[in-house]
Amino acid sequence: ELTDRMIQPDAEYRHRWRKGDVVIWDNRCSYHKAAGDYPPEQDRIHWRVSIKER
Repeated sequence: ELTDRMIQPDAEYRHRWRKGDVVIWDNRCSYHKAAGDYPPEQDRIHWRVSIKER
């Protein structure tokens, strides 16, 4: 049931990228995947930041 809910279109966030945008999410609490709706020749930069909890 939870998986079915996660993949419903109204539970999805799609970002319309503009130059200078930054998107941050918590991998521990989100289901995410690339939409693949960008030109393959377009450069993309991915940074990962890990923060340790006490």
